[in-house]
Amino acid sequence: EFDGAAKETAITTTAETWQIDFTARLSGMDDMQRLINTDSYGEAAFFDDGFAVVRQGEKYLVKKGLAYVGGLRGVLEFDQTLNAMRNTRVYADFSYQGNLVSQWKTVVKITAANDLKNSVDAAGYLHYVFSIASIDSNGNVTDLRSKGTLSDRDIATMKQEMGKVKQDYATQQALKSGLDEKQPKGDYATQQALKNGLDGKQPKGDYATNATVNGKLDKAAIAPRTGQNSSLVMSQKAVTDALAGKQAAGNYATNESVGNKLRFKANIEPKELNGSTLISEQLMNGFGVAIRGSLPIPADAPPVDGAIKVVQIGNNVWPTLLAFSAYENKMFIRTRKAWAGAWNDWLDITDYVTNSSLSSSLSVKLDKSSVIYATGSSATHVMSQKAVTDRLMGINQSWRDVTRSRSLGSTYTNLSEKALSFIVTASSSDEGCSVGASVNGIENPGTFNYRGNAVSSSVLMIVPPGSSYSARISSGEGKLIKWLELI
Repeated sequence: EFDGAAKETAITTTAETWQIDFTARLSGMDDMQRLINTDSYGEAAFFDDGFAVVRQGEKYLVKKGLAYVGGLRGVLEFDQTLNAMRNTRVYADFSYQGNLVSQWKTVVKITAANDLKNSVDAAGYLHYVFSIASIDSNGNVTDLRSKGTLSDRDIATMKQEMGKVKQDYATQQALKSGLDEKQPKGDYATQQALKNGLDGKQPKGDYATNATVNGKLDKAAIAPRTGQNSSLVMSQKAVTDALAGKQAAGNYATNESVGNKLRFKANIEPKELNGSTLISEQLMNGFGVAIRGSLPIPADAPPVDGAIKVVQIGNNVWPTLLAFSAYENKMFIRTRKAWAGAWNDWLDITDYVTNSSLSSSLSVKLDKSSVIYATGSSATHVMSQKAVTDRLMGINQSWRDVTRSRSLGSTYTNLSEKALSFIVTASSSDEGCSVGASVNGIENPGTFNYRGNAVSSSVLMIVPPGSSYSARISSGEGKLIKWLELI
């Protein structure tokens, strides 16, 4: 927009007849996508350990990750640390922010409050909030996250209900059948059937009656065990023992006799291996693979000053490699980290043969558990390269214009684990002004600009992690025109 355009171009048609405002349409499209996401993810959805609140002494770590809140897809780029808290809740705050000439994106904040509702901020942005954890009076954390999509939750509920039904069915079936835990599955005669002597519910067939049994059965026809003879009958004890799973006395194979037989049959003899044939073919009948290095020193062999042979055990996608140094009397081993994945580092096995060598090596080697990500006061732990890099000011940070979400006189908190810096610029159309800034109550009054007519005045300060900061007109009269942060 500029003055005199209509006159210079001789245009007399009013702008209202040809200008079209697409902002309402674009806002409607954004909200439609948000509602579609809500149909799939509900009010909120979190994945794996993203946004999980973990207590670390008197501090609380909010883990980075992906989530949907109010239909907005947002990512917490870095783990965030909150100070000691009691009797409160931790909320994930998602808002969709941007302007006509910028890229819109979801802004994610972590806020601790007793009760937080969806709201509209001073810049007109709608904030959707969801409680991810509650902290009681003792500092204990209760996870309140909704995990996975709505369909994932429905499937989990269905599996849980099916498990209950299956368990209940098994209990009723056991009661109905009268079988205890020791009774194997099968088709057994019930106690009632045995008591009645196979009553009228007996399947049709040619069976001995009470009369014929009493008159014709000889004691020699009573067998003491189970078998296949159709002219013998089993004694009451044999039937009872069989129903109870007991084996009648006899010449049966026992664990001891089987073991003895195996010891007599086992015959492992020394065997001289053929160097031109796969070891697996000679020792394990094709199970596993063993190869020798085709070159004196393979390209990825351990660093040794001499010839080396490599033996592979197992298939190619998940083998174990053994390397033998011909000149240095050393042996190395390595395995894959995953199926067909990257290799672990070569481990020099000869360094750990004796207790003395093991103790000596441990005294100079750093255990992996000593490498930590967080800052602290330990004299025995070391910080990883990534932990140090992530906390260096200016690394993986960029200047951002946050003017629309900041106001003079308001106090803000640096919730990240890295220091940030901010520059605030104000202007005065009267007699001038100065911009003052504060970090944790330490004031910087700024420099007064005595000239008016929109001449600006600026102030710069650095905010450590967890510190509060604010800006104001420390003298004179002026208004905020720019607020920049290195985050």
